Amino acid sequence: MTSIRSKFLVGAIGSALVVLSVATMVTYLAVKKSLEVQVDDALRQELALLTSHVEHGSDGTAFDNEDLDMGAYEDGSGFLRVAVGTEEVYSSPDFQGLALQLPTPEKEPQFVWAASSPRIRATAQLVPPRIDQEDLAEAGLPVPLASDLEPVSVLLARHDSAGEEFLRQFRIIAMVVLLASMVSMGVFLRGIGNRALRGLDELANDIATLPADGSSRLDDHARPDEAMPIVTRINELSQRVEQAVERERALGADVAHELRTPLAGLHSLIDVALHRPRDVAEYQSTLRDALDVVHQTETMAEQLLRLHHLEAQGLNGSQVEVDVGSVVGEQCHALEPLAAKRNVTMTVDIANRTRAHADPNTLHMLIANLLGNAASHVDEGGTIRVECTRHESGVQLTIINSGSRVQPADVPRLFDRFSRGDAGRGNTGHHSGLGLAIAKREAELLGATIQITSEHGGDFRVDLILA
Repeated sequence: MTSIRSKFLVGAIGSALVVLSVATMVTYLAVKKSLEVQVDDALRQELALLTSHVEHGSDGTAFDNEDLDMGAYEDGSGFLRVAVGTEEVYSSPDFQGLALQLPTPEKEPQFVWAASSPRIRATAQLVPPRIDQEDLAEAGLPVPLASDLEPVSVLLARHDSAGEEFLRQFRIIAMVVLLASMVSMGVFLRGIGNRALRGLDELANDIATLPADGSSRLDDHARPDEAMPIVTRINELSQRVEQAVERERALGADVAHELRTPLAGLHSLIDVALHRPRDVAEYQSTLRDALDVVHQTETMAEQLLRLHHLEAQGLNGSQVEVDVGSVVGEQCHALEPLAAKRNVTMTVDIANRTRAHADPNTLHMLIANLLGNAASHVDEGGTIRVECTRHESGVQLTIINSGSRVQPADVPRLFDRFSRGDAGRGNTGHHSGLGLAIAKREAELLGATIQITSEHGGDFRVDLILA
């Protein structure tokens, strides 16, 4: 398991280390450049002084160093070479045999690092000798033009021991500062991280105390902003768990309530059959009645499970364009044998271009459910009218059956579980009262609207509008 604290510390310290390292490197390079400029200025002044002592007189071009302190060039701390043309007029001892990368003399001073360890800075310049006109006049010699004289090359190098020592100490101090910064930053950030993540620890403890049935919610008061998405998702999950638990409880209560009547009837049939000896025909009749009760109970259990599944199901995301009229035609054709058996006249009117977006499976079950409800409740020898037409917002399916025994005041309750609008059939066991509750949930999943109107003794009408 990867710790958030560890990631936070490593990331923060690593980022800070990179920033400090870059800042230190930039500072180091700036200091090094500043020292280099100072060394170059000193060498430029020294070079100007040396070139001023190269004179052309009656004895030719010479380097007059009598007034100069040449000790620095003799003890190995500096290096000087003066040449007229190709003839060397002065050269001090080399730097203890070091291989130096010396610059080529040009008219402007050239500065290079002749060696990096030890730090040796070198410069060179090609200058015309200073003409000693007084000496030439005393000797009776003509004064030559500067361009006619051989140029003098002066090469000067110095050991930058002070700068080298300063940079060494700077590097040591920078390393110490970086290490101290890392340690102090680690302690500081660890404290901040622990304090910042304390809210997550408290949140974890609060989540651990939530009941398993989802009946409680997390308090969002005084929570860190970063934890609010977690709190929101946990509360949403708790709400879904609570709803699922409520559905489970409702399902158990519904099953227990609705199974009581068929089980009592089944118990009564068996009890009567066993009360006295009977012939085979009577036993067969009792078994057929018992089998009818079992079939009705199975149907009710299947409908309960279907409704439970639909209530737990979210909005269907697999909707495609479906020909609603074709589905209605298929379901009406499947219903024709039952209609003929009950001497029911069924008329079907399907318009053109009745296409809508829906989940095909759910749409098939919804239309079959509504048509089956009409076939079950129509009076013997009555009529069922089915119309599938275009609607301003989509497709409208209208199913009308005659012989309604539902009072208009009872219509709003028809979508409730176990609601039986026909009081005369309330305890027959032939209808569980779940069909329209299932139809309403199926319509919700399709994003459709469903409405019912009823005239007692007249027509029972269902309108389904699909977008």
